[in-house]
Amino acid sequence: MSTQAITLYSLSEDLTAHLESVDLTEPGSPQREECEAAIRRYMEQLPAKVDSVARMLAHLENQAQMAAQEMQRLQNRKLEGETTTLALRPSEAAIVTDEAAVPALYKTAVLEMPAPVWEEFVRLDNTLVAKLTKQNLKVRLSDVKKAIKDGIRVPGADMEFRNNLVRK
Repeated sequence: MSTQAITLYSLSEDLTAHLESVDLTEPGSPQREECEAAIRRYMEQLPAKVDSVARMLAHLENQAQMAAQEMQRLQNRKLEGETTTLALRPSEAAIVTDEAAVPALYKTAVLEMPAPVWEEFVRLDNTLVAKLTKQNLKVRLSDVKKAIKDGIRVPGADMEFRNNLVRK
């Protein structure tokens, strides 16, 4: 059994299963000896796997830190050519994570129908009109963005920070 072919989670889960099942076997039985041998193998592999996962996490954290530093370096830098200048421009955009959770205050009803049909809807019960338009609501991202920037929490929406390449 190779420690690289098995995940830390499955190694830990299998070891737990063997530890729980060893008590269900008769002392000295072939099943107990097999279970104890499996426990020894897993106990030998577990520390190496934990170290391997820790090294990978440290590597990923280092990569993320280096990427953040490079983005910061590029934000403060312009690349100038003979006719063009390139630069990174930070921007922010409202994103919808759960459209159903966004309050109606930040939505617009979008309906396409001939005016006479709309006039007929207006004559109907207002609750029926509200039910019909709920299916045609569109989130107004500009209003969501403004609300979030003003410190208002908008359920189902968040702010995303980006860097856009600008060519001048």
